[in-house]
Amino acid sequence: MSYPTPPGAIDNVISELQYRYLPSLDRLGVAGLLKNERLGKVAVVSSFGIESGCLLHFISQILLAADVIFVDTLLHFPVTLEYRDQLVEKLKLNLVTIAPHKDFLDTEGPGEDLYSSEPNGCCLIRKVFPLQDQLASYNSWISGRKRYQGGQRSNIPILERSGEYIKVNPLATWTKSKVFNYMQLHEIPIHPHL
Repeated sequence: MSYPTPPGAIDNVISELQYRYLPSLDRLGVAGLLKNERLGKVAVVSSFGIESGCLLHFISQILLAADVIFVDTLLHFPVTLEYRDQLVEKLKLNLVTIAPHKDFLDTEGPGEDLYSSEPNGCCLIRKVFPLQDQLASYNSWISGRKRYQGGQRSNIPILERSGEYIKVNPLATWTKSKVFNYMQLHEIPIHPHL
């Protein structure tokens, strides 16, 4: 078992991968990075939101059999579930659907009003805990976060540590127009809520 690198310490694995695949913004070797054996067993985490089709297509062209983890909070709009099913079929994704633990829902978050009264608690029960449990089967995971989404994401790296996991944000430096141009070029369905 590996342990997280303490703050301020050098993470040799991350450093080596960055040196080899991400030497500068002009020379990003994301496809090679995603295929590197040092990542171990890799999962893609997707909410099947508005821009998810871009990441899922991009990854499906590089990692043909990667698991795509979807956290079904049991509160998704039906159109999001339909969009998920549409992308799974079109891109031939290996979907792994996980849901909140029934015991937590029964004792900590009964009903749907926890989101209104305590959104952080709701997020922990419905998203964070199930995802943490599922990620225990993997060494690395891929996220669709992008810098242009702002806030804490405005400086996210392409490659980082997330606890004991390596986390890859392959679209971190992409612009919004690049994301939507990519989707149009590859005829990726657009989320109905766009």
